[in-house]
Amino acid sequence: MKYNMQMGLKALSVLLIIIILSFMPATQRLNLRTADGGIVSSFSTENGDYFDIQFRHSVNKGLITERYFLDKATGKICLTSGWFENYGAGMMDTIDEGMKMTEDGDRLRIDFPQNWIDSVNFASAGIANHIFIYGNDKLRLYELRPYKTINIRIEKTSLFEIMKS
Repeated sequence: MKYNMQMGLKALSVLLIIIILSFMPATQRLNLRTADGGIVSSFSTENGDYFDIQFRHSVNKGLITERYFLDKATGKICLTSGWFENYGAGMMDTIDEGMKMTEDGDRLRIDFPQNWIDSVNFASAGIANHIFIYGNDKLRLYELRPYKTINIRIEKTSLFEIMKS
């Protein structure tokens, strides 16, 4: 009887440890969250060093691709480049110091100076049709969360949150 009770307590202790560990933020992930904090999607930071956001400009209707690099050590994100199908109405009319504009095939490319930030927000609307591209993964943000703001950030994430998403 005493042996069964000890085994039961050990099993209960192991189960309790597993439950506690599954709720503790432990793994660094690239997370897409809604404004209320719910995870839309979560990715291992091993998938790549950057992600792209592709969308249609609301004024000139040209396709834009923005590239954001990840600093996994600091958890920061930096917009490094943008590719523009059309450049005109609704676009910036001057190139600031530190920016570089070049032609890249049939698109205009702008390289931006380093400005590391904690996160990036996108309002996923049908007209812009934002697409998140990370490694081999493509997510149509508008289809996942129509007309919602999606926050993209690197953060420690619990096993429970990963399984839930």
